[in-house]
Amino acid sequence: MLRKGIAVITLIVFSFTHFSCKTTVDEKDLASVTEKERSQVVILAVTKVSGETVVFDEKKPGKIKGDAIVGTAVKERSVHSYEIEEIIRSAGKIIAVVTKDGERIHAPLFEEVKEESGWITFVDYEEISIPLSDVEFIKIKKVTVTTLGAVLIVVAIFAVFAGIIAAIVSASSEEEEEEEPPPPPPGPAPPTTSCPFVYSFDGEQFVFDAEPYGGAICEGLKRTEWSELEHLRAVDGQYRLLMRNELDETQYTDELKLVVTDHPEEVRVISSITGEFHTISDPIAPTRAYDGRGKDLLYLVSEKDMRIWQTETEGRDPNRHEDLRDELFFEFPKPKHAKQVKLYVNANTTLWGSKMSREYLELFGGKVDAYYAELNRRGRFYHDFEKLVIDRGMYIMKIGVKSGDRWVTKGLLYGGGPLNAEDVVYVLDIDDVPGEILTIKLVAPVTFWMINHLAVDYSDDVQIEVEELQLYRAIAHDGRELRELLLKEDGVYYEMPELGDWAELSFLAPEQDSSFARTIFVKASGYYDMHLKREGIPRYIAILRSRYDKDFMIRYSLQNYLQREQEIKRQLAKAAF
Repeated sequence: MLRKGIAVITLIVFSFTHFSCKTTVDEKDLASVTEKERSQVVILAVTKVSGETVVFDEKKPGKIKGDAIVGTAVKERSVHSYEIEEIIRSAGKIIAVVTKDGERIHAPLFEEVKEESGWITFVDYEEISIPLSDVEFIKIKKVTVTTLGAVLIVVAIFAVFAGIIAAIVSASSEEEEEEEPPPPPPGPAPPTTSCPFVYSFDGEQFVFDAEPYGGAICEGLKRTEWSELEHLRAVDGQYRLLMRNELDETQYTDELKLVVTDHPEEVRVISSITGEFHTISDPIAPTRAYDGRGKDLLYLVSEKDMRIWQTETEGRDPNRHEDLRDELFFEFPKPKHAKQVKLYVNANTTLWGSKMSREYLELFGGKVDAYYAELNRRGRFYHDFEKLVIDRGMYIMKIGVKSGDRWVTKGLLYGGGPLNAEDVVYVLDIDDVPGEILTIKLVAPVTFWMINHLAVDYSDDVQIEVEELQLYRAIAHDGRELRELLLKEDGVYYEMPELGDWAELSFLAPEQDSSFARTIFVKASGYYDMHLKREGIPRYIAILRSRYDKDFMIRYSLQNYLQREQEIKRQLAKAAF
């Protein structure tokens, strides 16, 4: 209906226009606007260098005056019913809103209050001046027409612009959902993953061994990860690695080292998500493992093997809330007075889950770099991203522990790269857990997780020797020397922008006491930038729904997964004949 309404308005405008005219509406880099154009342009919106977008009032749009853009900015504060604890009214009018976070928003402080489709929007207008040095892009309307034609076209253009804003504000409207659905299912594509691939030289060949800093999709999400290198062996006194870009993305590595741990033969060494090394002396597998439907999962997770738990999608309905998540329960024996436990988990993000992160970013269209800028400075979209990965559980799951008759979150379980799951240890405080059974609960959104193995250990850590090794030599595929770039975390990166870029790295191997075993980890810090389309109008309704509807992205993912599954079945059936 929104588009139909805009079309009708536009037709009416042009049916009354009997004058020749030329009108353009465009988004331009400010630097590309000529001096002549600056005196003519009418500015609808500004995107600052910081990534912030400022929208101007249609009656008092922005104009370039001297070294600034001057106009009346529309400032909106929208609060969805999901966020609201209480609405205070007087004589039928909203006078205040209290959010679930305890914030009180007073309507009289704003010039206008709109209530529509689950949203309450507080609108204010402010005369502002934005220095040109702060501006990156401007959305302009350039008009060369006779007087009547100009008036009518202004009406038409702003009707469209107002329609876009209305679509954003009315994100929960069923009618709008039909007009601006989530992006359509993509066509066939190769499997999608992320992060650089690290290969260890085992004495004969390079073997795929690690996939560090998964999920670090921009510099603001840069992370350091410690990944065990199971295949690495010293040859001629050196450890050799190959780091390679196997994906359609640019990879930025800030620091890369090896961490060598020497320890007694009878214990394992596993890293935490933050690089603390813990020993596993007495691992205990779960005695029970089951999902919320009562299905036994013990045979899938009791050992680290080729049997892996994943969501079963058969019979799932994307429109049924209870079909969108799997509740997983794991029971372990517990010493009655245990205060702490080491839980170690081998789990990772699915290939499909990794693909969904790319599709989420492409919702932002040509504004994805502004979104990255918000993430980098930890602006409002950073908190939206946290909601996606933690509250929704898509890439980080809460570790719930049963304490009496309630569930308490004791930690966060991180998903690794989809092709190489790592063992990660999580130290949990359990002094509030009575009895002799420890029950752990994970809530996994469908299609996003794989779990191979879980175990616990109540033993104290034993003493181990830990040594960080700096690079001895690092050579890029084009012959560049990289050692200085990768020695420390300093924001100066080795960049691999192209598929197939690689670097060979070597470290001097320290002597090993024959009475000790050795476990080696690669410590890698960095992030990556997916090669997205970076074009088109952002899908604002889908973005807002992903923010406020906890089921939206999971439902969308399952819909696409089931459609793809049906496509594959049809293709296989066709091939059989």
